[in-house]
Amino acid sequence: MTHTDLVEIGYRWVLNRCGFAFKELRTTHDEIPDVLGFNSSGTFLLEVKISRGDFLADKKKIFRIYSEKGIGDWRFFIVPKGLVKLDELPAKWGLIEVNEKGKAICAFNPFGIGNIYSNWERCEKDTTAEYKFMYSALRRLHLRNRIDEIYIFP
Repeated sequence: MTHTDLVEIGYRWVLNRCGFAFKELRTTHDEIPDVLGFNSSGTFLLEVKISRGDFLADKKKIFRIYSEKGIGDWRFFIVPKGLVKLDELPAKWGLIEVNEKGKAICAFNPFGIGNIYSNWERCEKDTTAEYKFMYSALRRLHLRNRIDEIYIFP
């Protein structure tokens, strides 16, 4: 499985929990989330790792060392099955494993159960950084003269 494959699988997983999501959206923030989803209660961050080296290197990122500098109320690694052991996860990180058939299975969720996300425990985060993602996406629509589309209710 490639990084792109897991991003797509993770994107679909997040969309089952969120109203919309971004894939690898670049902004002025240093973090480039593989998937960032928004629902009315908070945000899901998914980080794709396809190798042990990539997973271990992730721990050195400044927004991993200082959780409050990162984004996502609920953070998950999404990996091929068997790549990461639960005891290797950073504090307050979940794990989604993808089997050989491409099915995403939540192997560990430290935040809560069910789909009432407002009751789930949250990570410390940089809310301003999340605003930058939202601002950047809406500004791009505006610059393309597509912002009026948000007023059309499906």
